[in-house]
Amino acid sequence: MTHFRVIFALVAGVWIGVSPALAQYGALGRELAPINGTSFGGITYAMDGTRLVVTTGPTGGIGVSVFDVASGDVVYEIEDRRAVVAGNGQIMATYGTSGELELRDIASGDILEDLSDFLGRRAEAPIFSDDDSLLLAGWRGRHAALIEVATGQIIQEFDLDDNDSRFTPVGLSSDGALVVTRNSNIFRVWSSTSGEISQVIRTGGGWAWGALTAQDQLVIGAEEQDFIEFHTLGTNSERRVSLGRAGYRSMQTNPEGTLAVLRQGRHVAVVDLDVEAFLYELQPRAGTETKTVAFSPDGELIAIGRAYGSVYVLAARTGAFVGFNAPHRSEVRAVAFSPDGDVIVSSSPHDIWMWSVDDASKANAPTPALMCVDTDPRGSFAPEIVLADGEFIVANRTRDVQVMDVASGALSMLAEGLSEPVLDIGLSGDGGRFFAWLANNSVEIRQRADGAAVSILGPHSYPLRDVILGPDGTRAMTVDREGIAALWDVDAGEELFAVINEEHPVGAVAMSDDGQFAAFVTPTLLLVYEAGSAETLANLRISTVPLRTTHLRFLPDNQLLIVDDAYHVQIIDWQAEQRIAGYTLDTEDRRIDFVRLSPDGRHYLHDAGSNTYVRDVMTGEVVTQITHEITVESARFDGSGARLLTASGDSTLRLWDVQSGEELVRFEALHGIMEDAIFLPGEAQVVGTGVNGNLCVFDVPAE
Repeated sequence: MTHFRVIFALVAGVWIGVSPALAQYGALGRELAPINGTSFGGITYAMDGTRLVVTTGPTGGIGVSVFDVASGDVVYEIEDRRAVVAGNGQIMATYGTSGELELRDIASGDILEDLSDFLGRRAEAPIFSDDDSLLLAGWRGRHAALIEVATGQIIQEFDLDDNDSRFTPVGLSSDGALVVTRNSNIFRVWSSTSGEISQVIRTGGGWAWGALTAQDQLVIGAEEQDFIEFHTLGTNSERRVSLGRAGYRSMQTNPEGTLAVLRQGRHVAVVDLDVEAFLYELQPRAGTETKTVAFSPDGELIAIGRAYGSVYVLAARTGAFVGFNAPHRSEVRAVAFSPDGDVIVSSSPHDIWMWSVDDASKANAPTPALMCVDTDPRGSFAPEIVLADGEFIVANRTRDVQVMDVASGALSMLAEGLSEPVLDIGLSGDGGRFFAWLANNSVEIRQRADGAAVSILGPHSYPLRDVILGPDGTRAMTVDREGIAALWDVDAGEELFAVINEEHPVGAVAMSDDGQFAAFVTPTLLLVYEAGSAETLANLRISTVPLRTTHLRFLPDNQLLIVDDAYHVQIIDWQAEQRIAGYTLDTEDRRIDFVRLSPDGRHYLHDAGSNTYVRDVMTGEVVTQITHEITVESARFDGSGARLLTASGDSTLRLWDVQSGEELVRFEALHGIMEDAIFLPGEAQVVGTGVNGNLCVFDVPAE
């Protein structure tokens, strides 16, 4: 079978007595001892009951680290090697980039047989036969060998006459009589006794891959093919199964060889090998790249390691959600189940965790969506939405703006055929007009009722940074990435005035809730105008040192909150021409992407990497800090300011209590990056948008 069969056989033989011990570590699990300077890889996991064998990437080269499962400590390390473990869990084959190959005792790490007869050639991952009696080893440079494990003797060699250096082993038939190798997109079947070629199979162009099932079916795919091929060894039989799309570059099978998972990037497809039928594609366009996949011992579950440190556990035949954990700080390189399917080991470049599937499922059990609507036929961007009278206005980077009925999910066209793709949308305070922020740096204003055009503002010469439409839709503000800002008369489609100063570019703009005042902030100045007449009301110096302002918000009593990229916060009473508060935020995780005020204006929230902070406006004191496993993309207060709704790259929406920081509800969010989330009127439901183009509505469980 394939390399995967070897990995599974190892997993299946070693975890007796481990699962109960993990209960004490809770849902996140138990971290094994880290190794300084080591980057944990994802070649193979294998256990013999007391050991965990992990291929690593220490500084200066690859290596193998062997852990004691009970203590989590490193027992020994082997430099400049990778490893594959036999199904009995007692021995492993270690191999190096210069052709080295050894059989080793796992308990001690001692070399049992040195098989390094092909120095100077890069070794491929060796494959053990089903009964561990044979080892199929390969080297780049047109050479492979079948080795008897008990004696270390080479019983057959396979060598090509051409100069193709992509000669790699694929697998052994269940009886060990046939050997399959691959040369680019050419597969050869060899007799293990005579060393002669008995069958040649060619497939399409692009990256090709192949695997042997438990039933000795050779399954072949290629990156440029939208199907996989089934070949019965020793016959001319060939069948095809359509996948619906091309691009898959790898395949893994369950222990019985009845299911296969194909993956490439964010795409995951599942195929029934018994009946040779495509079952489903798991969340296409999901926005979070799949790095690794593993089956449970009974083949009923699959664990999917994602690029952002999370692992999803799903029902293998349906893709239904079973459990979720995100213990890692970076991409998941490998996952493996315990033999009873209750425990998973997962690794990233920085850490290794052992955790209970059952605990993770209970602790992170999400609330499923009432409905999800695919608003984006390309599935590459999160839809931009605003709520208006029981409907969503939806833009998805096409030239159309749609309306979705909240109750039914039905989509209808509001405005189509705009001159440029729509990057963002916004609504006036009275709901009568909306703006469409276009890809050519202009802004189109339309009537909410029928989508009729009102005016076009701009375009700016540079990409826009922000657009604000006033409460009655008659005034608008824009600012671009070069710091050029403007106040607009919407009805006339004319610029009332612009703020253009290369030495003092505008960092942020804001309009008061009543639409009376428009504010602009530069690295050193705060400018406030009467929005109706464009009369100058204030021109205040707010800093002697130029600072790039990133956020500007009107507070109650028309005071202003200013946040710059050095984490300085100022509260300015511009009418009294004085600063009434100032402090520096105690966070330097990364830039602050959003700042939002509570309904009463006494608190504000902001992001910092995977954290969201709620702070007192006047003092900066942290009221609450909440943490996702990875970056928070959006956070909003509810109408009372007592709860927060967050959307995250960890594929979840979550509802939090502001005072306690307690997570109240977790929403299942389609296994992809969630860009935004908002409350619906009455706050009994929430809606989230993801980069797979979906817009999903969720019920908030009653308290």
